[in-house]
Amino acid sequence: MISTTYVVCTITAEDQARHELALARAEARGDPDELAAEKKVFEEWAAEQGQTKERLLCSVCLTPWLVPTASGTARPHRASTNGPSWEKVRLLRRTIAEMQAELNRMLDALEP
Repeated sequence: MISTTYVVCTITAEDQARHELALARAEARGDPDELAAEKKVFEEWAAEQGQTKERLLCSVCLTPWLVPTASGTARPHRASTNGPSWEKVRLLRRTIAEMQAELNRMLDALEP
């Protein structure tokens, strides 16, 4: 996992219209839980827009979706929609070098 930063995008008129439609549909279905959840998510987004946040990504596929299987192993990496890039290659090399250095430190600590 690698840490990355991003900026929460601002709410557009299209986003506002989608939100209002979702609220209207939840009201029409009579689903108070969905209505409350939709309001909460949109209010949080409105409060956070423009802020810089941090999240963890897989260092291989650069996605935040790392879900283990029932046996405890990781699922295959999601195929990147952008395809390979030199930025990803450099990131993988840097991550491998960091992990190799950490492995060497741990091995040195275990040896007498």
